Amino acid sequence: MIDRDPVDIRTRLYPVRMSTRDRTDMMDDMAGHLSDIVSVMDPATVAAGVGWYPLARRVIRGLARHHDDTVTVDMMTGLVAATSPRMSWPDNLAIAHRVATDPVAVSSVIRSVRPTVAAIRSGVNPRTAIRGSKSRSFHLNLSGDTMAVTVDRWMVRAMTGQTVMDGPTVKAIDRVGSYDMMADTVRMVADMAPWPVKPSELQAAIWIHIRSMTASGRVHHDRLTMDDDTDPVATVAAIVNGDDMN
Repeated sequence: MIDRDPVDIRTRLYPVRMSTRDRTDMMDDMAGHLSDIVSVMDPATVAAGVGWYPLARRVIRGLARHHDDTVTVDMMTGLVAATSPRMSWPDNLAIAHRVATDPVAVSSVIRSVRPTVAAIRSGVNPRTAIRGSKSRSFHLNLSGDTMAVTVDRWMVRAMTGQTVMDGPTVKAIDRVGSYDMMADTVRMVADMAPWPVKPSELQAAIWIHIRSMTASGRVHHDRLTMDDDTDPVATVAAIVNGDDMN
């Protein structure tokens, strides 16, 4: 694997100011980092990435069935996506379930997403209610859209080689056009992957790989990774019963 320098997105990532050449160079640099990760992925990680969103949808459908008819699968999907910022996947599922169960639980989510969560609970279409690029893309992926790309901080680490997500780096991600540029990079790498893969599947596989790297550089699979052995029924039961999934 090539020893690449981190991509300096603080000073380089200004999509609205970039020339076509600069944009291409930037995307090539980020694609290089992602391609390096793809080249060392083990088959279990690839399979987990391909299956992640379909299994997530099965879990969400299972959660929706534990509520009355007012909580549809689409509403539950929207609640999961809206409450996802700064959440581990198990906590994300648990808080979405609590919010769907009890309107008072809306106050337990981070302040910035409370209006969105409340709107979805009141029946507003999640596609209208969800505003943030990451949460909106996550909702699309959870709804079956394989071309949308969820770019969170872990994905930014993967495509830039950055290990610290400090204030200036986060601000760079939030610049106009930055999210779309990074999502386009993932789509580009998916087209070049050595195995058939949709952009959302590649994103999930990279996310799993980055999240599961140990200090020794080996990959392990924990409960954040839904693979072929994951039992959606058991996962739903654990959430409904309030079991610790972390």
